Amino acid sequence: MFLLTLVGCSLLGGDAAPKKSDAPAAAPSAPVASEAPETAALKTASGGCFSGDWSPENHAELEVFVEAGDAAFEFSLQDVDGATHTLSELLEDKPVALFTGSYSCPVYRKKRKQIDRIAKNFGDQLHVVVVHGPEAHPGEGDPSPYRGDSWPLKFSDKPLDRSFEERVELARAVDGSPKTLVLVEPMENPVWCSYGTVPNGAFLIGQDRKLHAVHDWFDPGTFVGSVEALLQ
Repeated sequence: MFLLTLVGCSLLGGDAAPKKSDAPAAAPSAPVASEAPETAALKTASGGCFSGDWSPENHAELEVFVEAGDAAFEFSLQDVDGATHTLSELLEDKPVALFTGSYSCPVYRKKRKQIDRIAKNFGDQLHVVVVHGPEAHPGEGDPSPYRGDSWPLKFSDKPLDRSFEERVELARAVDGSPKTLVLVEPMENPVWCSYGTVPNGAFLIGQDRKLHAVHDWFDPGTFVGSVEALLQ
């Protein structure tokens, strides 16, 4: 069980630079999507790091568990229409830009347009994927996973998701570009438990199955630089 660092998705969500695990824009060139690079094995994602019964004694520290250069974790998740998508299959033809988000996170909602812009500008060369996970700031007095008690903010107008079906409906409620693939975490939260308990993280995964950039908070300018370096 992790102990809370008193940080919520609204407090670090400005345009602060991401941490040291980012791949710099001037990183060495990586294989382009049309090549078949030698690939490392994907790690196995694990879920259930928290029960979901959030309380002051059971809540998440906001942190990433990976850094640039690590092997990525495999995942198999459903989109909002019920189709299953697997990371290894996505990587067969393109790298993957992976973002985390939730309906009630103001930072994710603010930056969703920038995620969609990446999909528009790089969609021919890159899969842009949002994983909709635990609600950062649910309403109706429900507890936040980052504090264990109620923490309402701008988008706290819907209750805590207590089933996968409820989480799908929350993912549907966020407007976005159809060029961005929206996947939904099961209640065991395998991506959240393996990549990081971050409500607006960003992870750039190359066809070599390694992480080329890791953001605890998605910083659009830096991330685009990492994408350009990977694709050059």
